[in-house]
Amino acid sequence: MRLIVGIDLGTTNTTLSLVDSESAKKEIKPFLIPQLSKTGELKKLTALPSCCYLASSFEMAPKEIDLDRPMSYCIGEKAVALGSERPDRLIASSKSWLCYGGAHREEAFLPLGLNDGSLKISPLVATTRILEHIVWAWKKEVSKGNISLELPELETIITIPASFGEEARRLTEQAATLAGLKNITLLEEPQAAFYSWLQDNKKNWKEILGENSLNLIVDCGGGTTDFSLIECGEEGLTRIAVGEHLLLGGDNMDLCLATFLEENGNFLKAIDSFLFQKLVRKVKEIKEEFMGLDPKEEYSLLLQGSSSSVIANTIKITLNTKEALLLLQNGFFKYVPLESIDVKSKSRQGLKTFGLPYEENPNLLFHLGSFLKTKLPSDKFPANILFNGGVFKSALTRNWVMEAIRAWYPDQSIKMLENRNYDQACSKGACSFSLSKKGEGVQIRAGLPKSYYLVLQQGKEKKALTLFSRGCSLNERFSFSEPFKVKPNEPVSFTLLSSSIRPIDTQGTFVDIDEESFTKVSDVRTFIRYGKGAVLSQPISVKLSAHLTALQTLDLCLDSEKTPHSWKLEFFLDAPTKIQSHYGRSETEGTFEEKEIEEAAQKLRKGFIEKPFKENVLEDIETLLQKKKGEFPTALFRNFAGELLALYEEKSVVSESKWWNLFGYFMRPGIGYPMDDQKINSFWKIYLKRFKEKKSDDVFLQELIALRRLSLGLNKGQQHQISIPLLARLLDKEGAIVTKNQNSYVIAELARTLSSFELLEPKVKIKLGRALFKYMDENKKRDSASLYAIGRLGSRKLLSLSIENLIPKEEASEWVKKLLTLESDRTEYYSALMQISQRGIREFDIDNDLYQKTSEYLKTKAPKELLPVSLDLELLGDSIPYGLAL
Repeated sequence: MRLIVGIDLGTTNTTLSLVDSESAKKEIKPFLIPQLSKTGELKKLTALPSCCYLASSFEMAPKEIDLDRPMSYCIGEKAVALGSERPDRLIASSKSWLCYGGAHREEAFLPLGLNDGSLKISPLVATTRILEHIVWAWKKEVSKGNISLELPELETIITIPASFGEEARRLTEQAATLAGLKNITLLEEPQAAFYSWLQDNKKNWKEILGENSLNLIVDCGGGTTDFSLIECGEEGLTRIAVGEHLLLGGDNMDLCLATFLEENGNFLKAIDSFLFQKLVRKVKEIKEEFMGLDPKEEYSLLLQGSSSSVIANTIKITLNTKEALLLLQNGFFKYVPLESIDVKSKSRQGLKTFGLPYEENPNLLFHLGSFLKTKLPSDKFPANILFNGGVFKSALTRNWVMEAIRAWYPDQSIKMLENRNYDQACSKGACSFSLSKKGEGVQIRAGLPKSYYLVLQQGKEKKALTLFSRGCSLNERFSFSEPFKVKPNEPVSFTLLSSSIRPIDTQGTFVDIDEESFTKVSDVRTFIRYGKGAVLSQPISVKLSAHLTALQTLDLCLDSEKTPHSWKLEFFLDAPTKIQSHYGRSETEGTFEEKEIEEAAQKLRKGFIEKPFKENVLEDIETLLQKKKGEFPTALFRNFAGELLALYEEKSVVSESKWWNLFGYFMRPGIGYPMDDQKINSFWKIYLKRFKEKKSDDVFLQELIALRRLSLGLNKGQQHQISIPLLARLLDKEGAIVTKNQNSYVIAELARTLSSFELLEPKVKIKLGRALFKYMDENKKRDSASLYAIGRLGSRKLLSLSIENLIPKEEASEWVKKLLTLESDRTEYYSALMQISQRGIREFDIDNDLYQKTSEYLKTKAPKELLPVSLDLELLGDSIPYGLAL
């Protein structure tokens, strides 16, 4: 017996299927998952709700059932039951958090509404706990002590959204590994659903699909929506296109209905965050029923608050079925003519609560139409539609989508393929996928989903040079036989395009560029250094080679035909971090001559070693490289930072302030370039040795500025450790700003630097913020440093993406009220108001009345050039080095 296990790690439910690959029939069966029921008994169910409830001692007594783990939390049905009463302790969308780059997914901040921070866990841990429960359940029901049959020893396929980025995939694999799984393969959910359909129709799938057909999978689950196209051609089945990641699903619909009920409930007072979470859970429980075949005309929902008076604190809400269905249809499935869909108008950040940024346009038909317009040539159409995901368990939603697609393609015959089991399709398909790799059944080819092109000038026209064609494998290399021309010693731009809808173009061919067929991936803006002087400004001849790496980067190499010069450019096809290398390694050492870089580094070393210290060392380097420091590429900055780290022990005392000044400048903002973490680690060792030493005010000021500049590269522990002596110098025992024998410039920089440490505990931020308000009151002045610091301390949108370190909304509201009474014409004042009043996460938003008041104040008082404003660069206190972008 050789078992294969398929796991559908869904946003709402997790399911398992298994198959014995050595059996004659190879029948794929569902696995019944044991879990605690609502009443606390052990039940075997086909689905495990993907929920983790942080239980208190009286809710989960150890005597109940031995789950072979701590009883401080529960997973599955009982978690849902307990969470319906205490939603602030329930984590119900860890999968959605895994794919959201706007949060530190390995930091403990869930559930958002829980006040006790010591109980919170990370999205990674929440996902791990779900998989750990699966491992325990398997051990209890299947392996039963047989090590060879334990889940970690078996081939395991886990399904994920097709649009999951590399970071979300990595975290899913990490969660599986932490849960003990070893032999893991990730499979895209739409493909898994299609494999399940193929398994159900193994005898006549070709006949049903038809020759040369395009098959559309529309997968809408609890948290995400995926679109995929699979082509049935002469070479078999090929996945030819996947959609963008859409945080759109059943959770959005629950929020929409709950918001509608909240706004139309005629309540005596606003529903707080706790009750709203309860309302969302109640709506989720009845949604499947009122969208079913025989719904009631209306449903009554009872919400009980946390007050001891049950009757006085119970709210009754009525949900009218007809109103609810109309709301869902008009909001999520409203028909839009295909020709009227503007594919450029898509954007994120719509209805947002529980911290997740749902799509601004929740209309699934808009996104589907946009997908079809961008991925399909105008003469093609989807012949067959396969629905998957919990949203499409309702015939209503399937019909709404089918009606739209048939209206978009009125002259075509379009069939709906039958999904026999929406709950088990992905886990079953995962097993079928594994069998197909072993020769049991048809296999879907899934190469590169897009073709990539480089924009080049050909005469007076711009053409797209085909670098890699759709369907090719990662790690492919290609060299172009024809030479190209490149202009040296002046700024140049390389633009990378992609297309998933063009015919498969041959590598090395030029194609015309039209906006409908191409999507811009990124630009590489750089300066190709070649020789010296204006004489060498004529185009030089280069050979071009390209490498599509396994790390989702595309490397281009330009090799001079007449000299040994070589320049490497790197494009990131899927950048996982918020602050990323915008131009990749386009500004690597290759864009300057190696000799020039070494000469510049030598000048830097000489300036710090020889006495007296050469104050204008940076100006000398500017002269050598014939560029201003603000135009230096990031790679050169980091090269210089490395030199300064190596020179630290050798530098003279008189140069210490300059060392801090330049190191902070070269390393800003502390992240975003390869090897930054290693340089920060080297810096940290130096800092630990020297931070207790006495310093002059000048050296201390430069140290503070450097720490602020590289603060985003410091982890939570480092920020905390640095803050302890800084807070002791800035605040007295009563929590007031120390002004006696304290330089005002030092006070200002202490405030700026500490406020840039976004990973400090909220209680520390509150203490510092209150002290700064008191300091301004006592000194009767609105200094820019205090206002800057208050804005950063109270900001609702941290540059570090750290939701768990936001101050509570109650404190933020008080700060906004105080700021409104201060009044100032400083830019930092308006910036502080904007940062603290930003909305987006219900659990942290200031109340609506105060928000409206602040918004109106800013509209009438703040300079127009500040509204709207992107504060990211301003908050860093310096421009980011050329080559990095927020």
